[in-house]
Amino acid sequence: MASALTVEQLFDTIAIRIDGPRAAAESLVIECHFTDSGSTLRLTLSNGALIQTENPRTAATPDLTLRLTKAQLLGLLGGHGLTGIEHTGDPAVLGRLLAGHPERRFLHRHTLTIQKPGTGSSMEEQR
Repeated sequence: MASALTVEQLFDTIAIRIDGPRAAAESLVIECHFTDSGSTLRLTLSNGALIQTENPRTAATPDLTLRLTKAQLLGLLGGHGLTGIEHTGDPAVLGRLLAGHPERRFLHRHTLTIQKPGTGSSMEEQR
């Protein structure tokens, strides 16, 4: 299902889960150069909000720069790490954004309720 989302929508799913007050003092910049589409997306976490800028016109000094395809992004978000992805800068920035350190956990935890078809019962899964 995630493969049907655009790259921008994938980053939106991260942005809406940022816990603004916990991330308020953090700032980071990640630039993603997509080799399959030729586009660049800059992610900026500042003042508790994750902003994405498509094909930015201004220069920045990113903490991490990635050259990847959408398929590689899906793998990265799925937990496969940076293996096979060209990158420069500090890979720990990605971990901070995706809650790699418990004291820097910026993403809200969500409970997903799944209804079992035809049973009337449900189960909950922490995300």
